[in-house]
Amino acid sequence: MNISSFDELIAQADDGDLNAMNKLHNLYYDNEYVFENFDKKSLEFYKGIVNNAQPYLLYHIAILEFFINGDAISAFDYLDRSMQAKCSQAYYMMAIFINENVFDYPSDYDTLMTDAMKMNNSNAFVDSGIECDDDEVKVAFFEKAASLENSYGIHKLGEFYYSINEFAMAGRYYEQSCTYDNKEGYFDLAMMHLNGKGYQKNDKVAKQLLKKSIKFGNIQAMTQMGNMYRANQKYDKCKKYYKVAIKNNDPVACYNLGNVYVEQNNIKSAIKFFILGAKLGNDDCAKMALKYGVMTTMEMEDLQRFHEEFLVT
Repeated sequence: MNISSFDELIAQADDGDLNAMNKLHNLYYDNEYVFENFDKKSLEFYKGIVNNAQPYLLYHIAILEFFINGDAISAFDYLDRSMQAKCSQAYYMMAIFINENVFDYPSDYDTLMTDAMKMNNSNAFVDSGIECDDDEVKVAFFEKAASLENSYGIHKLGEFYYSINEFAMAGRYYEQSCTYDNKEGYFDLAMMHLNGKGYQKNDKVAKQLLKKSIKFGNIQAMTQMGNMYRANQKYDKCKKYYKVAIKNNDPVACYNLGNVYVEQNNIKSAIKFFILGAKLGNDDCAKMALKYGVMTTMEMEDLQRFHEEFLVT
């Protein structure tokens, strides 16, 4: 979605358009759209045109203040003003901030999430479903989010049905989430085709779906694409995908690429990626680093520095 279309959604939501609100809630769930499309210049523009009768523009400014500008005090002020203007997403986000001890507020997480759900905020239904231990209630929360066109709620229904081996239902919901370009939906549907779960095994379809997941920013899909090329012994391509994933701090890609180099008897390069993965918290990478004699944090840092300065991979 381009910025002008997004701005139009904001304006429609501020005029009370429920469909526009639902679309915005879906976009705001993981804030990736914000990170990818806005900067401090955008923030100053929006601050210059906002008024207290624009709940969603106030919310948008709050998010930009917090995540882009790093000004928590100003973010709190705009978020509070958005709540006063009855923006359900502001109630939801304040609940998240309170739960993470970012802000003090004269309410609590459960109350604010309940308030957000009363206002039909789909993200509040998604998170409530994730937190719920009762499967029947969990599904009801996800179904409510799905009815509000929240692709994450739809995807969560797919995950739930996959977890109980109802693959046809899982595939149905994953497919539905893909109509909203949900990157996790593309990935999980790809894995079902790749593994022959609910569908006839089809590597070609799996690869197409993984590419779509990558397009929308799924690094896990990048690593899986590398795995597919590795399985077909197309090592140049598999390394390419692994290295892009590694640049985005995927420790699994570090482990897999390290093992590719082990298979090719390039132990020096393998150690470099095992060290990187270990520093990112991957236990398997740490075990492989230990196997090749790297035992302490200092040794990992020294050896990594050696590779960066002297080795070409």
